[in-house]
Amino acid sequence: MEVSIVIPVYNEEDNLPILYDELYNVLNKEVIDYEIIFVNDGSTDNSLQILKGIAKSNEKVKVISFTRNFGQSAAMNIGIKYSRGDIIVFLDSDLQNNPRDIPIFIQKIKEGYDIVVGWRQNRKDPFFTKVLPSKIANFIIRKITRMNIHDFGCTLKAFKKEAITNINLYGELHRFIAALAIWNNNSYIEVPVEHRPRKYGKSKYNLFRTFKVILDVLNISFIKGYKLKPSYIFGGIGLIFLAIGFVFFLITAYRVLILKHLEATPVVFLMVVFFSGGIQAIFIGLLAELIINLHLQQGITQTAEIKELINFKDGKNV
Repeated sequence: MEVSIVIPVYNEEDNLPILYDELYNVLNKEVIDYEIIFVNDGSTDNSLQILKGIAKSNEKVKVISFTRNFGQSAAMNIGIKYSRGDIIVFLDSDLQNNPRDIPIFIQKIKEGYDIVVGWRQNRKDPFFTKVLPSKIANFIIRKITRMNIHDFGCTLKAFKKEAITNINLYGELHRFIAALAIWNNNSYIEVPVEHRPRKYGKSKYNLFRTFKVILDVLNISFIKGYKLKPSYIFGGIGLIFLAIGFVFFLITAYRVLILKHLEATPVVFLMVVFFSGGIQAIFIGLLAELIINLHLQQGITQTAEIKELINFKDGKNV
């Protein structure tokens, strides 16, 4: 299998037939050995029924349906686990990305790049509610990750499969999948792509997501530095707190034993706060270590509950 196209779907019933026709024409025109994996993320409209009809007409179309909505990160994560292509291409189902750009991404991978990232240079979205917040978020991410990528939020991306098989997406980390892969010393290139206005359905994004992006950036920064050793950061904070608490203890002991001042003071309160905070931080670090060890030992990669698999043999992609 040459290429797996992974497409998260959530309430896109009007877009799916058009998207499939565009994909079919592009992929067959380019004579690409492909599979299309639609991940139905708990759609409440007629999306699943439409996907079943498409899969019935073409065995190269696979459908994974979740029990409920788990989010785009979970959909992409499961898509990676079930794909069998040497190249994995991610695409939104809202028709704003043009499938005609896909062959360019595949060609760049064949030229030797591990990652190809889409750049929506001329976005067809409302400026103040989507474009401006996106520019702010991308600026913050570039500064923190130190990666010269203009558009982290563009779903249209291509990867060599080995570049992302060890990445486990959860929460809202899908927008950082390129950054997580690049941190593993994979080469990348950014490619301008066509961006089209949304015609059908409603956008799942809003202004509030800009604030979530900031928290997510802190999250991936932590993952980069302390992915396998969270006790280093929590333990460090705990030791600092304990050291401060010990200073307050010395002050309290000096007042009581030397100066014979037995009255209660804020110093006693601060001593207790820093000692208890330090001990809690250390135990949080140790607990995080136990969770990571459990994760590594059991190989926990499932981020969603699958209700139905279509065009998969015996629950596997073969």
